[in-house]
Amino acid sequence: MKALVFLEKYKKPARRGFSLVETLVAAAIFSVLIGMTFVVLNAGISSWFSGDAEVELRREIIKALTAMEKELKYTAPAQTNLADGNTAVSLNFHLPNKDASGVIINWDEFTPAISWSTDVITYELNANEEIIRKVNGGAGSVLARNITGLQFSRTAPPDPFPGNMLRIDITAQKTDKKGRLLTDAVQFLIKIRNN
Repeated sequence: MKALVFLEKYKKPARRGFSLVETLVAAAIFSVLIGMTFVVLNAGISSWFSGDAEVELRREIIKALTAMEKELKYTAPAQTNLADGNTAVSLNFHLPNKDASGVIINWDEFTPAISWSTDVITYELNANEEIIRKVNGGAGSVLARNITGLQFSRTAPPDPFPGNMLRIDITAQKTDKKGRLLTDAVQFLIKIRNN
């Protein structure tokens, strides 16, 4: 019996928890995993917001180019304020007269004698970084926002493009939600009529 009491007295106690070293190692590993997860998620969120801002910039440029192309393809070089080989930051032009159904008056493929409207349409960039469409110098309507550069140019005859090509250069900038400045630039060619 004494032997049994002696053995129980010096017997190792049962382990009931983690030692301090084990707890610290686990906490360090957990901290590293949380830090790596944060870095990956932060990069994903940053990419998401930048992508949204880039898409919005491109959408504004496309919106402006689409609206301008609908009208400019019907004008003629002689109906613009832009001579061959010149560039300008605004463009004035006239459109052909159309009847109520939208058909150009006095024009068919055999007799291209077009009567031109007296209305002067202007595309320009205002101080609020917006492309504005004005008719006869009126208040105008906004075609696109966040536009920092707008330039129109007509090619000169030795240029590889014919003289009835109008080039539009648009630059847009926007600050994303992370505070980074994003820039997008597009060059677009529109074929205008010959006469």
